[in-house]
Amino acid sequence: MKKGVTVCVLIFAMFVLQSNMKRVTSSNFPPTNCTGAPNAYTCQFCHSSYQTNMAGGEIGLTGIPANFIVGQSYPFSINIKHFASDRKKFGYDVAALDALGNPYGTFSTSNANSTINAGELTSHLPQDLAPTNQTTISGFTWNAPVTAPTSDQLPITFYFCGNACNGDGTVKGDYVYNDSVATTIGALPIVIEQFEVSRKSDNEIQLDWSFGDEGLLSGYVIQRKVDDGLFVDFDSINVKYPLVSKNRYTYVDRTEGSNATFSYRIRYVAKDGSSSFSRIKVIGPATHLEKFRMYPNPVEKNSLIKLVFSANQNKVCSIAIVGVTGNLILKKTQKVVAGDNTVSIPIMNTIARGTYFLIISSEHSILHQEPFIIR
Repeated sequence: MKKGVTVCVLIFAMFVLQSNMKRVTSSNFPPTNCTGAPNAYTCQFCHSSYQTNMAGGEIGLTGIPANFIVGQSYPFSINIKHFASDRKKFGYDVAALDALGNPYGTFSTSNANSTINAGELTSHLPQDLAPTNQTTISGFTWNAPVTAPTSDQLPITFYFCGNACNGDGTVKGDYVYNDSVATTIGALPIVIEQFEVSRKSDNEIQLDWSFGDEGLLSGYVIQRKVDDGLFVDFDSINVKYPLVSKNRYTYVDRTEGSNATFSYRIRYVAKDGSSSFSRIKVIGPATHLEKFRMYPNPVEKNSLIKLVFSANQNKVCSIAIVGVTGNLILKKTQKVVAGDNTVSIPIMNTIARGTYFLIISSEHSILHQEPFIIR
């Protein structure tokens, strides 16, 4: 019995030691495979207090060109910011992958707080900074191979994830951001200046983009990926004539379903046949409200009307009360959570008696509309 107790104690001690070693390692240099690339995690794997890419912050790379030259090195910086001004540490993980999912090129660094691990550039920037809401971290270089990639390897996509941390020594209360940017070989000196994707309805996703100088271009190819599938050419658009500075383009994809995650990118094609890619934009499933109940109806003045419903995902929505002639009576922003929700709407004494519509919307899409009476 005494021997068995000793063995258990030793096993427990080893487990604690391994856990502590892992914690110490991650507090200085995070584990790899947290770049947000396909089949990879993000920093949210550990820092899970908030959803990834919350409004008010972002991560970006400065110095990676839209078109690279084989054998050339490109110094770059990582930019991380968030609306909270008390951030004391900024971590990151960067990988460069070809279209087949394999690492492409190499990283080097003169930044003492970063490391190259399994082909990725990674760090938690362990020293404390003065409280701030953003930082630019430099000292990195991406080295393109001397051998040109094959056509099926292009584009080369940089996947990167950043963490704006409060520096309290835990994984709580930190903000995580991830993004990607693509580069390729080609003669195009100008990139798409703006590319936005928004959901207009359950089955309509709108793409908007502009290009600075289209004199070299013949057209655009829209590529789409559904869930974890592959990017495929979806449709093409010719360059607008006459050519003007910053022509704007709009394309509406009438999707086959609202429960999928769609990824889009624009391949812009030069007259000489070379091409390059925009960054990838991802839009998640449409928001759906179910089991909706509104009571009391009719509702008395100077009281509350309650909304009870379930949602399929977290979303910031707009709740409005509109008169039968379309006049706006009340509007408020409401954070909806995945699962059950209960929301109370005050019916002020100043609102006239009559029939009204309660409308819940998100990103130009009406999620629920219901008439009710104030008496």
